[in-house]
Amino acid sequence: MENDHGLELKRLELEIKQLRERLYLYQSEPNLTKQSIVNLSEKLDKKIIQFMYLSNHIDI
Repeated sequence: MENDHGLELKRLELEIKQLRERLYLYQSEPNLTKQSIVNLSEKLDKKIIQFMYLSNHIDI
């Protein structure tokens, strides 16, 4: 069970990294709407919250 949670944490960590990179790139795109950036920011926030919740409920 812990191994499954460890894999989930790694997956979330990778998703967070990718979302941060996309957000950074989005901010330099002049033709993207503010809503696109807000949507991506919200998605990133949700993944960070999932990661924090999961990491606080298991022993690594």
